[in-house]
Amino acid sequence: MTAMTTSIIARICGSCGCTPEEAKEYLEGEIRNLLDYRDVEDLRAEDFAQACDSLGLEHDFIPYFIERISIC
Repeated sequence: MTAMTTSIIARICGSCGCTPEEAKEYLEGEIRNLLDYRDVEDLRAEDFAQACDSLGLEHDFIPYFIERISIC
């Protein structure tokens, strides 16, 4: 797990009061959603913002999601 991923998981825990394990599941779920959109060629810029919003993250983390789906 990268330092960025660890930082994001900590922020998710802080925003929703969940455990690190739950936060990791939530994060991976959002990444799977983005990959699904990408695979059906329906990925939009606002999908990245929605992923951040769903996890209680600032939109500053959009590049993280872009990078994660580009390496899968």
